Amino acid sequence: MRILIVDDNPKVKCKWVKEVLSEKKVMYDICTCICDALKTLYENTNKYQALILDMELPICKNNKTTVTHGGIEILRKIEKRDIIIPTIINSTMYLKDEDFEGIKGFYGIIPIFSQREFLKNFISQIS
Repeated sequence: MRILIVDDNPKVKCKWVKEVLSEKKVMYDICTCICDALKTLYENTNKYQALILDMELPICKNNKTTVTHGGIEILRKIEKRDIIIPTIINSTMYLKDEDFEGIKGFYGIIPIFSQREFLKNFISQIS
């Protein structure tokens, strides 16, 4: 199994995520901005079985893509291309599951008080 982590500060915010993935022997790649994540997902549609997504990501531009609404735009753009991938949100923003209503592939927001258990359950369900 391989997971794509999209976070602009993976050294600090994703340390515990990487620890859990290593414990479960799950391989992962990291993208630090939206454009790189979209490019990776578009070019490797079947490579990843899940996505761990931060919502506060830097705005980026390239010749094909402009992203201005943070991580949620990744979900909207990949869904338009019929890329449906189980996704959990790991963000410091105040978010509710209802904010993602109707987005295919959305699994949930990692809760602050049971982060490790939530991630382990997610991995178990997608593997």
